Amino acid sequence: MTELLSKLHELKSLPQELHWFCSLSDTPRQHPIDPTQEKDDPVKAEDSITDDVEYRQILVNESLQLFGYEDSTDLVPYKNYLTHQIDKQLGRCDICILEYYKSKRRMIEELRQ
Repeated sequence: MTELLSKLHELKSLPQELHWFCSLSDTPRQHPIDPTQEKDDPVKAEDSITDDVEYRQILVNESLQLFGYEDSTDLVPYKNYLTHQIDKQLGRCDICILEYYKSKRRMIEELRQ
């Protein structure tokens, strides 16, 4: 379980504006490049961060294993944090929704093997 908690702590250390399931970030634009885009639209994150999308998805999927453990006073805050953050991530980006379910499907396939 310690390994799962370390993965969750790694997710916690990510910048709040970074999307967990796609390469976008909520860093505000100073000047939209495309006039049809709003100033508050998500922007593509830096390349170094973008490359880590698959790794972030793996971190989330492995952290989801915490829900397999019985609720204890120690785990409840971690489970609540993860639930809240996934809701937040999926609530702000359609791409994240699609990528979340794709990564979840991959995880289920791996568990079946």
